[in-house]
Amino acid sequence: MKIIKKDNRYEILGNECSLGWIETYENPFHQSNIYLKLQLKSYDKQYANIFNHIAEIEKRPLQIMLDSSEEEIISFIESAGFKCMRRCYELNLKKEDLIQRAYQDINVYYGDRNNNFYIKYAKIIYEHYQNTHKDINALTASFEEFLENLPDIMFYYNENNVIFVEENEIAYTYLNDEDFTSFAYKVVNRLFEKNKNIVMECDDVDSSAMKILSLFKVDKSASYNTYIRR
Repeated sequence: MKIIKKDNRYEILGNECSLGWIETYENPFHQSNIYLKLQLKSYDKQYANIFNHIAEIEKRPLQIMLDSSEEEIISFIESAGFKCMRRCYELNLKKEDLIQRAYQDINVYYGDRNNNFYIKYAKIIYEHYQNTHKDINALTASFEEFLENLPDIMFYYNENNVIFVEENEIAYTYLNDEDFTSFAYKVVNRLFEKNKNIVMECDDVDSSAMKILSLFKVDKSASYNTYIRR
């Protein structure tokens, strides 16, 4: 087997025939790891040592993102030492999915970038995001860079209950006290007043996101997973 690197692509050759390629790419917010995209004609485990060669050249942990249904590729990369570090549930939620319970009626406040608490709560979200990613692929973006990409709209009860939204998407959450259920329930109901559905990417390593997920009847059999080889 022969491996030829050109720019950000590794071409894999066997008996002078192409077995496919592996492409590298980066995430400007998470630069600790190098990301790989696999396009191989065969995922036979005899080829799993190709990652040794890539790791020696890249000198960073290798990261691959795969749908949980891609079982052949998952088995292939696990044989090469990759471990599943995170499962992400890509949710498309409807009001009928919401579990009906009795919740405390609490005040939920609305704010935009002109709100006096916006920067304070943005920093809380930034720190929470740092904590949930540090063991996977650390956040390398500055707060100022993170702030540029943060949605303009937030809902909050206090500094322990904050949700940033963009249209019908729950983008970032921080829920860290006993009132989170009532707060989150009220926010999602408010979103349903203007939207037929709510979308959200929910990582299993993010306790706040999982608290939102717990409000709904959700099928968690499918996920989008992060695999790391260090």
